[in-house]
Amino acid sequence: MRLSSRAGEGSLGELSAAIHERTEGNPLFVVNVVDYLVEQGSLLDARKIEAPRNILQMIERNLERLTPDEQTVLEAASVAGGEFSAAAIAAALGHPVSEIEACCTRLSRRERFVNKQGSTTWPDRPVTATFRFHHALYQDVIYDRIPDNHRIELHRRIAEREETAYGERVGEIAAELAHHYSRSNKAEKAVEYLGRDAQRAVSRSAFAEALTRARDSRLFLRWRRPPSAATGNSTCLAPWSARQRLSKDGARHRRHRAMSECVISHANRVMTTN
Repeated sequence: MRLSSRAGEGSLGELSAAIHERTEGNPLFVVNVVDYLVEQGSLLDARKIEAPRNILQMIERNLERLTPDEQTVLEAASVAGGEFSAAAIAAALGHPVSEIEACCTRLSRRERFVNKQGSTTWPDRPVTATFRFHHALYQDVIYDRIPDNHRIELHRRIAEREETAYGERVGEIAAELAHHYSRSNKAEKAVEYLGRDAQRAVSRSAFAEALTRARDSRLFLRWRRPPSAATGNSTCLAPWSARQRLSKDGARHRRHRAMSECVISHANRVMTTN
C-alpha cells in the first residue's frame, strides 16, 4: 500500500516489471528491493534500481565462507559469463579442466552460487561440463571484486584459448570473442569479431542484430582515432599509439571500417525494402 499510494497504476506496473527483471523473481531479493524503495520515501526511477546494500553484503558473506580456491574459480567464472564451461575457467586459471569441473560440481551440489547445466563440446577437446550462476547478482558482485588488471588478464586468456579451440569455426563464437577482447583492451580484435558477428547476423537475415554489431564496431573505430593536434589532450595518446603498433599502415583499421559500413548499408537496405 505504501508503494501504490505514491505511484499511479502505470508507473507502479513499470516499477514491478523493473523489480522482477532486476531480481529475476527471487523472493528474498524482491522483498529486499521493495523494503529499500520504501526506505527511500519515494519511488525511484525504474531504470535506476540498484541492489540494496544488505543483499550485496549477504552475497559477500556467503562468498567469504568458501575456500580460497573456490573463490578463485568463481571469480574466473564471473568473467566467463552467466553461463560458462569448465574449459573456459581452466583456460583463465591455467588449471586442469577436471579440477575445475570437480570444484564447480561440489559448489552445485551444495547449492552455492552455481548449478550444473549440462555439457558442451569444444572443437579441439572432448565434452566439458557447463554451469550457470543462480542469479545475475551473484555474477555481478563477484566480478566487481576482481582487481582491474587481473580481470583484463582473465578476459584475454579466455578469448585466446577459445580462439585457438575453434580455429576455422571461430565465427560461431564471434560475439563472445568480441566481448572478451573488448574487456581485455584488445580493441582491434574486438572490432574484428564484432564485424564477423554482424556478417553472420546478415547471413541469417537478423538485420537488426547486424546493425547493432556493426554500429558497435564503428564506435570502437571512432574511439581509436588519433587525437587532434589542436586539443593537446594527452589522455587520447595511449589508445592511438596502441592502434599504431597493431596496424602501422592503418590497413586493418580501414578494412574493419569498410566491413562495418558495408554491413550497415546492406542491413539498412534490406530492412527498408521489407
